[in-house]
Amino acid sequence: MSGFVLFWGFLTLLIFGYSVSLVVGQRAYKTAGVIALLVCLLPIFWVAADCFANSSSEACVWGKAYMPLYLGISILIGAPLGFLVYHFSLKLFSRRG
Repeated sequence: MSGFVLFWGFLTLLIFGYSVSLVVGQRAYKTAGVIALLVCLLPIFWVAADCFANSSSEACVWGKAYMPLYLGISILIGAPLGFLVYHFSLKLFSRRG
């Protein structure tokens, strides 16, 4: 079990470090900020939709309780992955002669 946790922890740090180096290298701070904001809005809207349907539901209660965890995971994992997708899609679809 600890090998599994170490592997995914190392992979997460590797992805985070690589995406931060790309942001700094390309000076794409605005793009990284927008991606981080969009990734953070996803769990907020998800919990808001659950709470709008029924504010006393189990999904709403647990969603509010785990909101800091959701936001932390989205910043540490979702934002770097989103920036890597953005970076590689630019590389893939750019037409440099």
